Amino acid sequence: MGRSKKTQDDVNNAYDTTDDDWTLDDDDSQITESRVALSNSIQQHALNLREADGAEQFEDEFSNRQGSVQGVIDRDGSDSRLGSHRSGMSSQGTRSMTSSHHSSSRGPSLSSRMKSSRSSLKSSTRYSKDNDEASMGATTVSTRSRVSFSSTAKAPLVHSKQTKTGTRIRALICCGCLAVSIVLAFVIGHHSIGGWFANVFMQSAHGDEDLPGEGGLPGSIGSHPQYNETFDIPDLASMNIMLPEGIDNFADWRIRFPANRTDLPVFWMIPKGGISVVQRILGQCFGLVEFSKEGAGSEEKTLQILESPLGTRYVNMDSYTVAGLQRAIELKVVESSLADVMFTPLLLQSTSLFTTPGYHGRFFAVFRHPIERAMGMYYAAKKQDPSLQDMSIIDFAARRLPNNELVRILANKSPDATLNDDDLHLAMEIIRRKCVIGLVSQMEKSLFRFYGVFGWHSKVADGVTQCQKDLLKPAEDSHVALPQGEALLAMLNQNRMDIKLYQYIEHMFEIQGGNGRDSEW
Repeated sequence: MGRSKKTQDDVNNAYDTTDDDWTLDDDDSQITESRVALSNSIQQHALNLREADGAEQFEDEFSNRQGSVQGVIDRDGSDSRLGSHRSGMSSQGTRSMTSSHHSSSRGPSLSSRMKSSRSSLKSSTRYSKDNDEASMGATTVSTRSRVSFSSTAKAPLVHSKQTKTGTRIRALICCGCLAVSIVLAFVIGHHSIGGWFANVFMQSAHGDEDLPGEGGLPGSIGSHPQYNETFDIPDLASMNIMLPEGIDNFADWRIRFPANRTDLPVFWMIPKGGISVVQRILGQCFGLVEFSKEGAGSEEKTLQILESPLGTRYVNMDSYTVAGLQRAIELKVVESSLADVMFTPLLLQSTSLFTTPGYHGRFFAVFRHPIERAMGMYYAAKKQDPSLQDMSIIDFAARRLPNNELVRILANKSPDATLNDDDLHLAMEIIRRKCVIGLVSQMEKSLFRFYGVFGWHSKVADGVTQCQKDLLKPAEDSHVALPQGEALLAMLNQNRMDIKLYQYIEHMFEIQGGNGRDSEW
């Protein structure tokens, strides 16, 4: 009878526990169903966003909300299971304590009550597994919903990563193109890239229709970086450069021209340097007696002043040949003071005329940018020699264009000699100390400088001014075509030192006209 009573109490306790567990399972089922409803609501809201706001907003909204839902589901599931476990344990503990309290009067042992409690828990778990089909179904639906949400949420995340990767790639490509452009611009600007590449960006120059006359005065290309070198003006005064023998027969340009005509102005005839117009103005407009090539072929034993068909007056001596200079020395052209001005390409050789004490040469010249001058020589050669009609600028530069001609003349170097910085500095020093400078790009200003230095300004009258304008007009309207691309590189390679010399000449041109000096001559 005692054993039967104990068994019945255990069954009652187990039934009570199972009933509590069943109540908890109902709550869990309700929570699961709420999750399913919430998940379905989120999916429907996402579809509405896709239709209303477009795919991009849908993906962002769906991804954000899906992450929130996933967190809620995981947290609720964890909390629910933990709560169920805690509730079960709390219920078991409460019932065990109650049972222990009620049975204390009946006197059963504590170990017996604990065994009964564990048996009831197992029974309730088995009872839930066998009978809670609705709860199991709801849990399965919740699990499937989580899997569906998880797989759906990955799509916008992958798309976002692909978009960021594509953006980075495009940014890298843009940066690379920019870097290449900067490098190419730098290299082309310094004329050190291959001609084949430069020729892609630079078109060929004009044809022979732009060929100027001998006295052509094209617009100056000045300091355009495409036609010039990077160059720092040297401090020549600190170098103590020794001038070659004979150069001191030319007076310093800073010494005023003597009124007694003991000094003879010597104009350096630089080939294709815009020189003929100067000679015509001084001869035809001013009526000066010139010592030039006009006297070539004369064999008179005495000095005479002759006149050309154009009205130019000249001495019967040839200044363009060494033999003509030697004859002028013998007949004492300088000492005779018959000539007002001398025109010669033989600058250094002409110094031998001024050996008599008290008589000096006065060196002056008009300078043209070396690239313009080289192109003038190219077009003149094609015009004079029909066999050169098909010759390209590149071939002309390689076969017929003199290399750094002005530096070689001033430094007295042969055409095949190697030039160095000492030669360039010597040429600059001669210009700095001896030459009255004119520029083709500033011809009118240069002419008035010459008039002031050599005392010719007194001859300027209305008729002279109009004559000068008439002679300058055709030259000012003519322009020589400049090379581009590979042709430009070929010209530059033949004139790099001459270009530096020209830049120094431009510097000295400004110094000679500084402080109002042009108005003081």
